Amino acid sequence: MSLTDFNDGFKNYCFKVLQNFEDISFNAEENILMNKKLPATTAIHLNNILQEAMQNSIKHSKATAINYTLNCDSKFEIRISDNGSGFEMESTKKGNGLDNMEWRATEACVALHYESVPGHGTMVSITEI
Repeated sequence: MSLTDFNDGFKNYCFKVLQNFEDISFNAEENILMNKKLPATTAIHLNNILQEAMQNSIKHSKATAINYTLNCDSKFEIRISDNGSGFEMESTKKGNGLDNMEWRATEACVALHYESVPGHGTMVSITEI
């Protein structure tokens, strides 16, 4: 699967899901200078990580805006962030969702990073290794 096809598919998923949430805006940006080919298993893992991040923004954060960016020059970086309530990273127990995202990142051979600041939202970043 090409990176642009993957990107288009995920954006379509976001638009469909957010049809039911009129109070959440969605912004997508991409800068794909190299349209890489993704192995099917990698694409599946990336899609599931991003869907989990999206669902977390919708269900838990009380976000009014979700931003999605994909950049690819020689390696890709994908970010999904929200302006929601955030959480205390040090004191919050990781749930199945975050554990599953980390497992999928390992399986896809990508670096997963997430940051959250109470009152300022959460950001999930996936970077090709």
